[in-house]
Amino acid sequence: FDVNPLPEATATGTDATCGFFNGEITLSITDDPTREFVEISLNGGVSYQSPIADNIGTFTYDGLAPGTYDVRIRWSDGDCPQDVGIVQVSNIVCGSISGKVIEDTNVPIANVAIQLFGDANTDGVADGPALRTTLTDGDSGDFIFEDVLPGNYVLVETQPTNYSSVSDYDHSTGAADPDGLDTIPVLADNDIPVVLESGEEDEDNIFTEDPDTLNY
Repeated sequence: FDVNPLPEATATGTDATCGFFNGEITLSITDDPTREFVEISLNGGVSYQSPIADNIGTFTYDGLAPGTYDVRIRWSDGDCPQDVGIVQVSNIVCGSISGKVIEDTNVPIANVAIQLFGDANTDGVADGPALRTTLTDGDSGDFIFEDVLPGNYVLVETQPTNYSSVSDYDHSTGAADPDGLDTIPVLADNDIPVVLESGEEDEDNIFTEDPDTLNY
C-alpha cells in the first residue's frame, strides 16, 4: 500500500515594531516531489491561507500584528494536517528623540535641519546615510523624531548661517543617563550621541548657538 507523505516545514517569527502590524512569519517548506501545493494556517487550523507551491523553499507572511500564532501545514487538498509550532511575534516598543535649537539667550531658531543617524559601533560618530531629517519648529525651535527603534544614534545639526556653535549635548543626562554628554572630541561639534531604550522619550537634546553680530 502507498504511504501518504506528510508535509513538513519550520517557522520563525520577526517581531513587530512600534505597535504597527508589521510582524512576519517565515516558513521553510520541504519539497516533496509527489506533491505540488501546501496550505498554511496561522490560527491552529481554524482557517488556511491560499495554496503555495511546496517547492518554493521559503515563504513569508507579513503585516502581522503582535501575538501568538499556532502554525500548521497541510496538503492543498486538505490531507495530512501537521503542527509546525507556536510562533510568538512580539512588539518592540519604540521611543522618541527630541530637543531644540536655541540662541544662547534662549531664543528659538527656526528651520534648522536636524538629521538622525545610526551608530552601530557605538563610537558616538554618525554612521551614514541619514535615517531621517527634520526641521526645527518656527515658533519653538523644537524638533522630534517619533517611532524610533531602541538603539544607538547620533543627532547631527546643520550649522545655521550667521551663528557660531556654543554647545550641543543632552541636558537631561546624569549618572543614570549618560548617553548625550558628548565630550569627545569636543563639546560643540554639531552632534549629540543618543542611546535610546525601549519606550524611552529621550528629551532635552539641545544645540545652542551664538549669533554672529558681525554678519547682521
